[in-house]
Amino acid sequence: MSADNWRILQIAGRMIRWSRLSGLVDRFGFGTAEGPTVDESLGEKPNAQPVRIAFPPGYRCIQDFSDGECLMLSPRGNVANAVAVLYDNCTYGPTDLEKNEPVICDKAGSVLRFFADGSIKITGKSGAYVNIDKDGNVDVIPSASGNVRLGTIDGAKLSHVAVYEALKTQFDSLASVVNGLITAFNAHAGHGMGGPPPPYASSASNLTAAVASPNVYAKDKL
Repeated sequence: MSADNWRILQIAGRMIRWSRLSGLVDRFGFGTAEGPTVDESLGEKPNAQPVRIAFPPGYRCIQDFSDGECLMLSPRGNVANAVAVLYDNCTYGPTDLEKNEPVICDKAGSVLRFFADGSIKITGKSGAYVNIDKDGNVDVIPSASGNVRLGTIDGAKLSHVAVYEALKTQFDSLASVVNGLITAFNAHAGHGMGGPPPPYASSASNLTAAVASPNVYAKDKL
């Protein structure tokens, strides 16, 4: 390698190098970065370099320092203007991605995933998820112990959502009783009302909790 090439490599190494985020300061977007782990037993010393942290527009995330790998850019080799460009080191989150499927994930296990077919799925650490499929259907699925709350999170203002099939079953039962009563009344009236009507054995039942969704609530109070 020529002396000129060696000098170029030395300069390039000062301008662009792999680093790890090592600290933050009070002002958001600024911190410190260090190179490879030092071995103090060999006399190496930590060398935290002040940096400005670069994020994509509209997206901000500070990783754990153990995961916060970055490329440190020092324009003209001037460390006073160093910039740390963070990147994903792929230690967590989904990896079964097809082309053009962006993912935003955190270390806790929550994932926002855009699928190649145009659907979007938001999954929380608990396993609860919201899915918007390519046809415009929206699925809201709570965890096994969770609930779906609509309109408010104030439990005092929430009521169970009534579900059609269970509500229809109980309403049809009530309608049957009422219709039977009407039929009996008409039959008695047709005989000239000559005395008290015969006793009617059937009775209507009150609405029960069977019509309530077990885990979907909606706001019903101001």
